[in-house]
Amino acid sequence: MTVLSDGTITPLLLMKQVNNEILPSLGFDSGGHKISEGAARRWLAKLGYELKEVKKGIYVDGHEREDVVAYCKEFLTDFGGNNRLRRKYTDDGLNPEEPQLGPGEQLHIPIMHDKTIVRANELCHRVYVCDGKMPLRKKGQGCAIHVSDFIVEQTGRLALSEDQIHKNAALPAKDQLKSTDAHEIIYPGKNNDGFWTNDKLVEQLRGQAKGMLHMLEERAWCRFCRRQMAVRWWGSVGPVDSHTKHKNSSAVRHRLQQMGEKS
Repeated sequence: MTVLSDGTITPLLLMKQVNNEILPSLGFDSGGHKISEGAARRWLAKLGYELKEVKKGIYVDGHEREDVVAYCKEFLTDFGGNNRLRRKYTDDGLNPEEPQLGPGEQLHIPIMHDKTIVRANELCHRVYVCDGKMPLRKKGQGCAIHVSDFIVEQTGRLALSEDQIHKNAALPAKDQLKSTDAHEIIYPGKNNDGFWTNDKLVEQLRGQAKGMLHMLEERAWCRFCRRQMAVRWWGSVGPVDSHTKHKNSSAVRHRLQQMGEKS
């Protein structure tokens, strides 16, 4: 283990080394028995190794800040106020049950925004270290792929089904959706596609998601949610009603209002 770099030893690696190299080289007859990964993990602890998260500096978690907690409570109260207008799903089979709507009420559909970044140099966040020696790693994590997408509770990812794709293809060219899937993939970086911004999120909403919802639900309130922000708009036609409590989302709110004026 002395020839290994800091942070590269693992219980699995030690188990393989002991079973395949160390014991045979010593001529030890184990009778076909081998050490398990759990045993190797205990050996590492005896040797002074600890499983720790790789850190380069100080990380401060702000999820418990008073203003953040207060905003979360306000958001949950507001979001839960229209539960009766949303579909519910049975325990057996998860079959959708339509809400009982009164005069002037419309179906509400929550749509969650999600994103992920995959990097070329993805590394383990937790490693076994001895005497607190953290591994030295590259500053950058290599080329990345950023995926932004929307999740609908009834169908999963926001995308047209095969039948809807055929219906879309049968429409006049001017009425066809250019994309049948709401996801957006970019390659971040100043020399590639730039970086993901509020403006790009709005363009994704306007270009892919909004048109798809017109085909999925003819008349419904669709509520888009992402971290520290919620956006609502009418599922078919009408003005945009957007709201946000996060100061960094003012650009999104302004752009969505512009979209409502043009719809």
